[in-house]
Amino acid sequence: MSLGVAISESPLEMTAEDLETMLQDLVAVYGQAKFQNELAELYEACSKQGVSLIQVMGPVVLRWQRPILEKYGQPPDERGVMLMKHSVERRVAEGCKGIELLANEARRLLRLAPLPDRTASAEYVMAAKVDETDAKLRIGGPQLLVQHCLSRITADIASGALPAASAAFLQESLNQGVDVASVLSMLKMAKLGITAEALRGESRPHEVPTMDCPGAEVFFRDHVMMNCPVVIKGALDEINFPPLRDFPDATFLRNHCGTRRVLVKSLAHTDLDGRPVFVSDPELKLPLAAFLDAVDAHEAVGAPQPFYLGKVPLSKELPELAEIIEKAPTCPRRIFGKCFGDLVTQGVFTYFGCGRNTTAVHFDAHENLLLCLCGTKRLWLYPPSDAQYLYPCNDFSRSAVLPFARFQDLSPDLQQKFSRIKDANPLEICLRAGDLLYLPSSWWHCVEGSGSRNMILNWWFAFHHDKKAKAFTKKCASS
Repeated sequence: MSLGVAISESPLEMTAEDLETMLQDLVAVYGQAKFQNELAELYEACSKQGVSLIQVMGPVVLRWQRPILEKYGQPPDERGVMLMKHSVERRVAEGCKGIELLANEARRLLRLAPLPDRTASAEYVMAAKVDETDAKLRIGGPQLLVQHCLSRITADIASGALPAASAAFLQESLNQGVDVASVLSMLKMAKLGITAEALRGESRPHEVPTMDCPGAEVFFRDHVMMNCPVVIKGALDEINFPPLRDFPDATFLRNHCGTRRVLVKSLAHTDLDGRPVFVSDPELKLPLAAFLDAVDAHEAVGAPQPFYLGKVPLSKELPELAEIIEKAPTCPRRIFGKCFGDLVTQGVFTYFGCGRNTTAVHFDAHENLLLCLCGTKRLWLYPPSDAQYLYPCNDFSRSAVLPFARFQDLSPDLQQKFSRIKDANPLEICLRAGDLLYLPSSWWHCVEGSGSRNMILNWWFAFHHDKKAKAFTKKCASS
């Protein structure tokens, strides 16, 4: 589903019972011969014009949806359609099978693909990503693909977007048979400013150090410039940074912003260890109070928690909390911000979950300061050079490997599918309340939250100009 329409305050949330009845009415309308004939004519016109049906069907379908939306107290316009879709995704994530069946029948009648199969295991879903990436990359044959990749590298050198030393390493990697997906992943990193030495894995750390709050100059010299992670303790306390005390409190959040709708992740697949692995970006808007109710129910009686409030820009979604952070006497951005370039325009983000919420392996383009507010966060960190072992997929900043999976623990068929991960060397850390992690750009990572509520704040920054210059001013070793 496309959920790109901005939704602010909405009518009262539909009950599951009302939503199921609404879907029954919609299925009845969609099944009418007159509607199907109109849809068929539209489909034929789209085919002739080379246009996707999904791009043009909205206004046509809305004419049929409008009286039903009005009947159930929803806005009789595009906003009402989006609210209905969010309600469907919420109830399906909560396990309402009747709504899922009706939603899929409605989608069938609309000639749309069914909803994702939430019963598929994380192992199955991630393994499928390897096949999808292979199929996408092998169009035209392996040799043509390598030539295309070399052409991209050459063009990026000519435009000044790629350092010569990094280009030489990438060309060498292709000549040595490193898979193209991994090379394309490292190409993204090199263009950001990751040095050729880091891509080769030179001077990679054997552990993530823990230290008391360092001065900004030491932090910049020993960690930011070296692109090496570090866990910092003692940088903040509840007096100088009240969110450490207040944000984990559900009553505090309800009183300040409980009526706001927030983006949450709701598509998760369970792995063999029982973790819900969230495999998509936030795609569902949910009242914050409803999310907090689900957290409370999980902690009280172990009820399933199908949602993860992930990657939420506070200034946009929960501005009351962003204001509190800004007014705090200090924060990580003020302590260490001068060690980086500009803060991303969205400002500070939050991630809030429970029930061992797990994020798949990926890397971020930006420099990251991550503060744990409550609970624990377990992370595996892989250096940029491990790209060749991590089966990059999607836009090549994401990995198809299973989070927290050692090669020896995989089934024989998955060992065959992910044979290269035996050469990867993740570093494990566990963050607790008050811990601050510097996670450098292009370090692969997966994250598992604690069973109880866990919450973090993220500040993402561009590269400091000196750090980027370090990659772009070094001469190619072979020149």
